[in-house]
Amino acid sequence: MEKVFAMAVLFQKMKQNASAKVSFFTNDGKALSFYNRNMNGAPHHDWYLREWLATLRVKQARLMELTDWDKRKTSELVNGKQRYNRDTVNEAAHALHIAPFELLMHPEDAMALRQLRRDALRIAAEQRREYRTQPDLDDLPDGDRRKAG
Repeated sequence: MEKVFAMAVLFQKMKQNASAKVSFFTNDGKALSFYNRNMNGAPHHDWYLREWLATLRVKQARLMELTDWDKRKTSELVNGKQRYNRDTVNEAAHALHIAPFELLMHPEDAMALRQLRRDALRIAAEQRREYRTQPDLDDLPDGDRRKAG
């Protein structure tokens, strides 16, 4: 019974997002279907080129010079109107002197991650212990193993 109720709730939510019935023709004649207005929407924001340009105080014109992109491509990438690929991300990251994965993060998140990494390296350096992997410890005799651990 719960499955039936859950399906009914799901159907109601789908119906709320659907427009009135849309007619279209098939080989067998006219058919009616629902059109979900969320299906063809613009993709969610998934890279932060504009925010990185603002953070690094780089103008679109300067990015254009650094990447050899034309004005149209640069504008469309910055405004999210053109899809990007791996080469585009790598070119932009190289021009901005950041890691390619950082373009997929908000600059504040990337800066926090950088700070976390610096802190971890500082703490590790303060410990002044030589790092040993588990197989290295397994090779030690039992008495030395207790001293190492």
